[in-house]
Amino acid sequence: MKHICKQCKKEFNHPSKKRIFCSNPCYHESRIGVKLPHYGKKVSDGLKLYYTTEKYKTEDREKRNKKIAESNIVKLDEKEIILLWEFLRKKYVRNLTILIKHISNRNISHKAILNYFKNYPDAKILWEQSIKYLEKHVQKLSIDEWEDLKKLIKEREFDLVGVKYKVFYKTIERIKKFFPESKPINRRGKFSGKETSIEQFIRLILEDNKIPFIREYYINNNKWIVDFFIKDKLMIEIQGDYWHGNPLVFKEEKLNKIQLKNKLNDINKKNWIIENGYLFEEIWEKDINETPKKVKEKLLNLCEQIT
Repeated sequence: MKHICKQCKKEFNHPSKKRIFCSNPCYHESRIGVKLPHYGKKVSDGLKLYYTTEKYKTEDREKRNKKIAESNIVKLDEKEIILLWEFLRKKYVRNLTILIKHISNRNISHKAILNYFKNYPDAKILWEQSIKYLEKHVQKLSIDEWEDLKKLIKEREFDLVGVKYKVFYKTIERIKKFFPESKPINRRGKFSGKETSIEQFIRLILEDNKIPFIREYYINNNKWIVDFFIKDKLMIEIQGDYWHGNPLVFKEEKLNKIQLKNKLNDINKKNWIIENGYLFEEIWEKDINETPKKVKEKLLNLCEQIT
Protein backbone atom coordinates (compact mmCIF):
# COMPACT_ATOMS: atom_id res chain seq x y z
CA MET A 1 0.00 0.00 0.00
CA LYS A 2 1.41 3.41 -1.03
CA HIS A 3 1.70 6.32 1.44
CA ILE A 4 3.19 9.83 1.44
CA CYS A 5 5.39 10.72 4.46
CA LYS A 6 4.02 13.62 6.50
CA GLN A 7 7.54 14.98 7.22
CA CYS A 8 9.71 14.44 4.13
CA LYS A 9 6.82 14.14 1.63
CA LYS A 10 8.34 11.06 0.01
CA GLU A 11 6.31 8.13 -1.27
CA PHE A 12 6.76 4.76 0.49
CA ASN A 13 5.06 1.36 0.73
CA HIS A 14 3.60 -0.12 3.95
CA PRO A 15 0.77 -2.62 4.55
CA SER A 16 -0.85 -0.57 7.37
CA LYS A 17 -3.44 2.10 6.50
CA LYS A 18 -2.53 4.22 9.56
CA ARG A 19 1.14 4.64 8.66
CA ILE A 20 2.04 8.38 8.38
CA PHE A 21 5.86 8.51 8.57
CA CYS A 22 8.29 6.58 6.42
CA SER A 23 10.85 6.09 9.23
CA ASN A 24 11.64 6.84 12.91
CA PRO A 25 13.91 9.83 12.10
CA CYS A 26 11.01 11.52 10.28
CA TYR A 27 8.74 10.90 13.28
CA HIS A 28 11.26 12.42 15.74
CA GLU A 29 11.81 15.44 13.49
CA SER A 30 8.06 16.06 13.45
CA ARG A 31 8.02 16.16 17.30
CA ILE A 32 10.67 18.93 17.63
CA GLY A 33 9.16 22.13 19.07
CA VAL A 34 5.73 20.57 19.70
CA LYS A 35 4.16 21.77 23.01
CA LEU A 36 2.55 19.51 25.62
CA PRO A 37 -1.24 19.07 25.51
CA HIS A 38 -3.35 21.76 27.13
CA TYR A 39 -4.53 19.52 30.03
CA GLY A 40 -0.91 19.02 31.13
CA LYS A 41 -0.45 22.78 31.48
CA LYS A 42 -3.65 23.04 33.54
CA VAL A 43 -2.45 20.38 35.97
CA SER A 44 0.98 21.97 36.42
CA ASP A 45 -0.58 25.44 36.99
CA GLY A 46 -3.01 23.98 39.54
CA LEU A 47 -0.19 22.29 41.46
CA LYS A 48 1.83 25.53 41.54
CA LEU A 49 -1.14 27.31 43.10
CA TYR A 50 -1.70 24.48 45.61
CA TYR A 51 1.93 24.62 46.79
CA THR A 52 1.49 28.34 47.64
CA THR A 53 -1.65 27.80 49.79
CA GLU A 54 -1.67 27.71 53.62
CA LYS A 55 -3.23 24.24 53.61
CA TYR A 56 -0.14 22.76 51.94
CA LYS A 57 2.25 24.65 54.23
CA THR A 58 0.47 23.61 57.48
CA GLU A 59 -0.38 20.02 56.39
CA ASP A 60 1.41 17.06 58.01
CA ARG A 61 2.57 15.32 54.86
CA GLU A 62 3.68 12.12 56.66
CA LYS A 63 0.14 11.52 57.95
CA ARG A 64 -1.26 12.33 54.53
CA ASN A 65 1.02 9.77 52.86
CA LYS A 66 0.09 7.15 55.49
CA LYS A 67 -3.63 7.73 54.84
CA ILE A 68 -3.10 7.33 51.10
CA ALA A 69 -1.07 4.14 51.65
CA GLU A 70 -3.70 2.67 54.04
CA SER A 71 -6.53 3.48 51.64
CA ASN A 72 -4.73 1.51 48.88
CA ILE A 73 -4.30 -1.59 51.08
CA VAL A 74 -7.06 -4.19 50.73
CA LYS A 75 -7.91 -5.49 54.21
CA LEU A 76 -9.41 -8.89 55.07
CA ASP A 77 -12.79 -9.24 56.76
CA GLU A 78 -13.25 -11.02 60.11
CA LYS A 79 -14.71 -14.12 58.41
CA GLU A 80 -11.83 -14.23 55.95
CA ILE A 81 -9.28 -13.98 58.77
CA ILE A 82 -10.93 -16.89 60.65
CA LEU A 83 -10.91 -19.06 57.51
CA LEU A 84 -7.33 -18.05 56.74
CA TRP A 85 -6.14 -19.24 60.16
CA GLU A 86 -8.03 -22.54 59.78
CA PHE A 87 -6.28 -23.32 56.50
CA LEU A 88 -2.89 -22.16 57.81
CA ARG A 89 -3.14 -24.53 60.79
CA LYS A 90 -3.83 -27.46 58.45
CA LYS A 91 -0.58 -26.65 56.56
CA TYR A 92 -1.49 -27.97 53.12
CA VAL A 93 -2.26 -24.81 51.10
CA ARG A 94 0.92 -23.09 49.89
CA ASN A 95 -0.35 -21.45 46.69
CA LEU A 96 -1.68 -17.95 47.44
CA THR A 97 -4.18 -17.91 44.56
CA ILE A 98 -5.77 -21.15 45.84
CA LEU A 99 -5.71 -19.83 49.42
CA ILE A 100 -7.59 -16.69 48.31
CA LYS A 101 -10.27 -18.83 46.62
CA HIS A 102 -10.68 -20.83 49.85
CA ILE A 103 -11.16 -17.86 52.15
CA SER A 104 -12.87 -15.20 49.98
CA ASN A 105 -15.52 -14.81 47.31
CA ARG A 106 -14.46 -11.26 46.39
CA ASN A 107 -11.52 -10.24 44.25
CA ILE A 108 -8.67 -9.67 46.70
CA SER A 109 -5.05 -9.58 45.57
CA HIS A 110 -2.00 -11.40 46.89
CA LYS A 111 -0.98 -8.15 48.59
CA ALA A 112 -3.97 -8.38 50.94
CA ILE A 113 -2.62 -11.62 52.46
CA LEU A 114 1.02 -10.53 52.28
CA ASN A 115 0.16 -7.31 54.15
CA TYR A 116 -1.64 -9.39 56.76
CA PHE A 117 1.48 -11.56 57.11
CA LYS A 118 3.53 -8.40 57.78
CA ASN A 119 1.33 -7.50 60.75
CA TYR A 120 1.04 -11.11 61.99
CA PRO A 121 4.38 -12.94 61.54
CA ASP A 122 2.97 -16.08 63.25
CA ALA A 123 0.60 -16.51 60.31
CA LYS A 124 3.48 -16.21 57.87
CA ILE A 125 5.47 -18.85 59.79
CA LEU A 126 2.54 -21.29 59.52
CA TRP A 127 2.24 -20.59 55.81
CA GLU A 128 5.97 -21.20 55.28
CA GLN A 129 5.72 -24.52 57.17
CA SER A 130 3.05 -25.83 54.79
CA ILE A 131 3.87 -28.68 52.42
CA LYS A 132 6.04 -27.68 49.48
CA TYR A 133 5.49 -29.01 45.95
CA LEU A 134 2.08 -30.45 46.75
CA GLU A 135 -0.18 -30.93 43.72
CA LYS A 136 -2.73 -28.18 43.08
CA HIS A 137 -5.68 -30.58 43.08
CA VAL A 138 -4.73 -31.53 46.67
CA GLN A 139 -4.40 -27.89 47.75
CA LYS A 140 -7.88 -27.24 46.34
CA LEU A 141 -9.42 -29.73 48.81
CA SER A 142 -11.67 -28.38 51.56
CA ILE A 143 -10.80 -28.86 55.24
CA ASP A 144 -13.21 -31.83 55.57
CA GLU A 145 -11.76 -33.52 52.47
CA TRP A 146 -8.24 -32.97 53.78
CA GLU A 147 -9.11 -34.61 57.11
CA ASP A 148 -10.69 -37.54 55.26
CA LEU A 149 -7.56 -37.90 53.11
CA LYS A 150 -5.34 -37.97 56.22
CA LYS A 151 -7.57 -40.63 57.82
CA LEU A 152 -7.29 -42.87 54.77
CA ILE A 153 -3.50 -42.48 54.74
CA LYS A 154 -3.28 -43.31 58.46
CA GLU A 155 -5.38 -46.43 57.86
CA ARG A 156 -3.14 -47.30 54.87
CA GLU A 157 -6.03 -47.38 52.40
CA PHE A 158 -3.77 -46.32 49.53
CA ASP A 159 -5.87 -47.81 46.74
CA LEU A 160 -8.90 -45.81 47.91
CA VAL A 161 -6.78 -42.66 48.23
CA GLY A 162 -5.63 -43.09 44.63
CA VAL A 163 -9.16 -43.59 43.30
CA LYS A 164 -10.92 -40.94 45.39
CA TYR A 165 -8.36 -38.13 45.52
CA LYS A 166 -5.84 -39.12 42.80
CA VAL A 167 -3.01 -39.09 45.35
CA PHE A 168 -0.19 -41.61 44.96
CA TYR A 169 2.94 -42.72 46.78
CA LYS A 170 5.22 -39.69 46.32
CA THR A 171 2.51 -37.32 47.50
CA ILE A 172 1.54 -39.66 50.35
CA GLU A 173 5.14 -39.69 51.59
CA ARG A 174 5.16 -35.87 51.64
CA ILE A 175 1.83 -35.70 53.48
CA LYS A 176 2.85 -38.36 55.99
CA LYS A 177 5.67 -36.19 57.39
CA PHE A 178 3.03 -33.99 59.03
CA PHE A 179 1.47 -36.82 61.08
CA PRO A 180 4.30 -39.21 62.01
CA GLU A 181 2.05 -41.16 64.37
CA SER A 182 0.63 -43.03 61.35
CA LYS A 183 2.06 -46.36 60.20
CA PRO A 184 4.80 -46.49 57.52
CA ILE A 185 3.83 -46.19 53.87
CA ASN A 186 4.10 -49.54 52.14
CA ARG A 187 2.85 -51.37 49.11
CA ARG A 188 0.82 -54.44 50.05
CA GLY A 189 0.42 -57.69 48.16
CA LYS A 190 1.38 -57.76 44.47
CA PHE A 191 4.16 -55.43 43.47
CA SER A 192 3.41 -53.45 40.31
CA GLY A 193 6.90 -51.92 39.98
CA LYS A 194 10.07 -53.38 38.53
CA GLU A 195 11.60 -56.34 40.35
CA THR A 196 14.49 -58.70 39.76
CA SER A 197 14.11 -62.40 38.98
CA ILE A 198 15.29 -63.41 42.48
CA GLU A 199 12.75 -61.04 44.11
CA GLN A 200 10.03 -62.48 41.86
CA PHE A 201 11.04 -66.00 42.96
CA ILE A 202 10.44 -65.17 46.65
CA ARG A 203 7.22 -63.27 45.93
CA LEU A 204 5.71 -66.19 43.99
CA ILE A 205 6.51 -68.60 46.86
CA LEU A 206 4.70 -66.36 49.33
CA GLU A 207 1.72 -65.83 47.03
CA ASP A 208 1.37 -69.56 46.20
CA ASN A 209 1.38 -70.45 49.91
CA LYS A 210 -1.01 -67.57 50.76
CA ILE A 211 1.39 -66.01 53.24
CA PRO A 212 0.52 -62.33 53.89
CA PHE A 213 3.40 -59.94 53.24
CA ILE A 214 4.23 -56.30 52.54
CA ARG A 215 6.39 -55.49 49.55
CA GLU A 216 9.06 -52.81 49.99
CA TYR A 217 8.55 -51.90 53.65
CA TYR A 218 9.92 -48.54 54.79
CA ILE A 219 11.78 -48.49 58.12
CA ASN A 220 13.58 -45.97 60.35
CA ASN A 221 11.55 -42.94 59.21
CA ASN A 222 11.74 -43.93 55.53
CA LYS A 223 15.55 -44.16 55.63
CA TRP A 224 15.71 -47.79 54.38
CA ILE A 225 13.50 -50.21 52.48
CA VAL A 226 13.17 -53.91 53.26
CA ASP A 227 12.23 -56.18 50.35
CA PHE A 228 9.64 -58.29 52.24
CA PHE A 229 7.93 -57.87 55.62
CA ILE A 230 6.04 -61.00 56.72
CA LYS A 231 3.45 -61.23 59.52
CA ASP A 232 4.71 -58.00 61.15
CA LYS A 233 7.77 -59.86 62.54
CA LEU A 234 10.08 -61.21 59.85
CA MET A 235 12.05 -58.94 57.49
CA ILE A 236 13.71 -60.47 54.43
CA GLU A 237 16.38 -58.90 52.24
CA ILE A 238 17.14 -60.32 48.77
CA GLN A 239 20.78 -59.53 47.99
CA GLY A 240 22.38 -59.59 44.56
CA ASP A 241 25.86 -61.14 44.51
CA TYR A 242 27.60 -58.33 42.63
CA TRP A 243 25.98 -55.16 44.00
CA HIS A 244 26.05 -56.31 47.63
CA GLY A 245 29.42 -58.10 47.47
CA ASN A 246 28.65 -61.73 48.32
CA PRO A 247 31.64 -62.96 50.42
CA LEU A 248 31.35 -66.42 48.79
CA VAL A 249 31.81 -64.90 45.32
CA PHE A 250 33.96 -61.76 45.80
CA LYS A 251 36.95 -61.16 48.04
CA GLU A 252 36.68 -58.09 50.24
CA GLU A 253 39.99 -56.73 48.93
CA LYS A 254 38.69 -56.60 45.35
CA LEU A 255 35.37 -54.86 46.09
CA ASN A 256 34.82 -51.47 44.44
CA LYS A 257 33.51 -48.29 46.13
CA ILE A 258 29.84 -48.98 45.29
CA GLN A 259 30.00 -52.53 46.64
CA LEU A 260 31.68 -51.37 49.88
CA LYS A 261 29.11 -48.60 50.32
CA ASN A 262 26.20 -51.04 49.80
CA LYS A 263 27.77 -53.52 52.20
CA LEU A 264 28.12 -50.90 54.95
CA ASN A 265 24.52 -49.81 54.37
CA ASP A 266 23.34 -53.45 54.65
CA ILE A 267 25.18 -53.87 57.98
CA ASN A 268 23.61 -50.70 59.44
CA LYS A 269 20.18 -51.78 58.23
CA LYS A 270 20.56 -55.28 59.71
CA ASN A 271 21.70 -53.91 63.09
CA TRP A 272 18.74 -51.53 63.25
CA ILE A 273 16.26 -54.34 62.48
CA ILE A 274 17.66 -56.69 65.14
CA GLU A 275 17.93 -53.92 67.76
CA ASN A 276 14.24 -53.07 67.27
CA GLY A 277 13.16 -56.67 67.97
CA TYR A 278 12.43 -57.95 64.46
CA LEU A 279 13.58 -61.22 62.90
CA PHE A 280 15.94 -60.82 59.94
CA GLU A 281 16.81 -63.17 57.09
CA GLU A 282 19.25 -62.49 54.24
CA ILE A 283 18.88 -64.49 51.01
CA TRP A 284 21.65 -64.37 48.40
CA GLU A 285 21.33 -64.62 44.62
CA LYS A 286 23.79 -67.52 44.51
CA ASP A 287 21.66 -69.64 46.89
CA ILE A 288 18.48 -69.03 44.85
CA ASN A 289 20.19 -69.94 41.56
CA GLU A 290 22.04 -73.02 42.85
CA THR A 291 19.69 -74.45 45.53
CA PRO A 292 16.18 -73.04 45.01
CA LYS A 293 14.48 -75.93 46.84
CA LYS A 294 16.51 -75.39 50.03
CA VAL A 295 15.73 -71.66 49.94
CA LYS A 296 12.01 -72.40 49.56
CA GLU A 297 11.99 -74.92 52.44
CA LYS A 298 13.92 -72.55 54.71
CA LEU A 299 11.57 -69.65 53.92
CA LEU A 300 8.42 -71.71 54.58
CA ASN A 301 9.87 -73.03 57.87
CA LEU A 302 10.60 -69.47 59.03
CA CYS A 303 7.04 -68.42 58.19
CA GLU A 304 5.58 -71.39 60.09
CA GLN A 305 7.63 -70.62 63.20
CA ILE A 306 6.15 -67.10 63.39
CA THR A 307 2.87 -67.19 65.30
